[in-house]
Amino acid sequence: MESDSSGSDSKSALDVEKKLKQKARELVERSKNPGDELEQYPSDARSMEKYLDEDRYEEVTMYLSDLARYEDGGVVAFCNWLAENCPNMLYGNHTMWIMMEEDGISEEKIREIYLKVGYDINNQEKETVIDLNSLISGGSDSEEGVGMVGIIIAILIIVAINVILYFQYVESFAEVYETGFEISQDKYVTYAVFASSETHDCEDDWVAIQEKGQLIFNAELNKTVQRWRWNEVIPNCDSLYNSHGWVFVGTVALEDGSVYRVNASDSSTEVALLGAPSLRNYILDVPAIITVPIFNFMLFIVLLVIFNGVKSTRN
Repeated sequence: MESDSSGSDSKSALDVEKKLKQKARELVERSKNPGDELEQYPSDARSMEKYLDEDRYEEVTMYLSDLARYEDGGVVAFCNWLAENCPNMLYGNHTMWIMMEEDGISEEKIREIYLKVGYDINNQEKETVIDLNSLISGGSDSEEGVGMVGIIIAILIIVAINVILYFQYVESFAEVYETGFEISQDKYVTYAVFASSETHDCEDDWVAIQEKGQLIFNAELNKTVQRWRWNEVIPNCDSLYNSHGWVFVGTVALEDGSVYRVNASDSSTEVALLGAPSLRNYILDVPAIITVPIFNFMLFIVLLVIFNGVKSTRN
């Protein structure tokens, strides 16, 4: 008896799957030649056709209701079909409830339809349904870009990145040295140079990265002393390149095999050397008022491309 019951349940499930796939195919075909009020072959229909061709039954059942308005007779006819052929897909389905309300169906009629599957909407609190596809594309009827929500998300991400760069980038990625510290350089690198903002004024003070030279005899001191080649960092003083707690001074190139000493007009000044990746390294003489907007614009384009890629994958 248990075997017969199991076989009956399996056959019933297969029958429901067959009906749902057939209905999905019908709705896709209807969407290709809809009435005047409906969009022709929308992204939801293209996605459904893809799911059917790839035999992705779970996605078919998940997104079938998106095409309910393409049923002959509209959402009401589709809900009646669900009540007769697949009642569990209508029971508790608040998406269909909302769609019928949007189409002007009376509450009494909606309740009547749901009662066919034993679900009384008078005893339920209607849920808010958020369409993920709409969030990405700006609405199921929009085929132009990623929509306003995607643009807002991209802007918020850019703002967050800029805030993180301002407060954390130098602290996290730069090498910080006290005045008088010696650096052994093992490769040619161009650094962006920052000085601690508490002790350094870009207009009045100076920072130097001095290269170690030969030992020479100083007649005045009557002893051999270390010679340091003066290499003052030419101040840039572009405040848009400043970071939290740090003043952007300029750039300096350090050569392979040399030893350098950090120096500053104020001996208490800390100096930070920031290597790649950094706009300050690559765009040496271009003001930040140009490079920063270009950087943010390119980042904005990249984010839009990502959102469009997500949309294309969904479709």
